[in-house]
Amino acid sequence: MSIRRFKSPALPLPPQEYDPQYFTQLIRAISIYFNYIDSKAAIDVDGVAMENLTELPNNLPEFSLYRVGREIKIVLPGDVITNGVASTAEVGSVTVNIS
Repeated sequence: MSIRRFKSPALPLPPQEYDPQYFTQLIRAISIYFNYIDSKAAIDVDGVAMENLTELPNNLPEFSLYRVGREIKIVLPGDVITNGVASTAEVGSVTVNIS
């Protein structure tokens, strides 16, 4: 699996003596790394195996994957997903006469 061929920033080599500029450079390099990791940037994934995807997508968070039969689906913002529809109704009455 790869994340857009991202390469961690090179960390500066430490000096022999304490140098505030070194720590500024180090913190900057680490900040760049964490900002990338924390971002919501899309990732490219090679070779993913997904097992046990749910067939009951109710209450899944947005962008979750689920399956319907052999199809893979995704929960998008605004989707309303139900497992099925059931209803009952009553119309009048029936009278049966046997003679």
